[in-house]
Amino acid sequence: RTTALLPVDLNSLMFQLEMTLARAHAVTGKAEKAAEFRDRAGRRKAALQRHFWNDESGLFTDYLWREERTNDTITAAALTPLYFGIATPAQARRVAAVVRARLLQPGGLVTSTVTSGEQWDAPNGWAPLQWMAIQGLNAYGETDLAATIAQRWMAKVITAYDKTGKLMEKYNVVDATLVTGGGEYPTQ
Repeated sequence: RTTALLPVDLNSLMFQLEMTLARAHAVTGKAEKAAEFRDRAGRRKAALQRHFWNDESGLFTDYLWREERTNDTITAAALTPLYFGIATPAQARRVAAVVRARLLQPGGLVTSTVTSGEQWDAPNGWAPLQWMAIQGLNAYGETDLAATIAQRWMAKVITAYDKTGKLMEKYNVVDATLVTGGGEYPTQ
């Protein structure tokens, strides 16, 4: 359904890019362009709050634009608004509660609660999502949860490295006895 949704992580990244471009234009003395990109970032942040926050589930989700509603799928992408400073403190607390209850696994954060056999779903965990979650949670004072994710993830990576002599692109974070999870191609 990739063409039917607006991704929360991509829009969070675009907010950050717009803020970066605003700062770059300001440094080079282009005040009008800096203001334009600050305005774009402000509008995107407001849109993320309005369209991507799912108050019922307590987290940021992708937006199904044809249906004009948030997606019900719980994914680690919900943490990108924390990483980029888009979430409110109250939203961050609610996201942290959902992460603890639904995404936290023995090896770190599972990418989603869906088990589809595809690489971006359970039982897989990916390093960039772990890092953004840890940094985002720390920024909002959720330091215990951030430390737990970091410890579990690093234990998984170290154990897999000791078994294989390799670092993997993704890991099975649900089953401690397995190094990697499923996907459309062999683990790299």
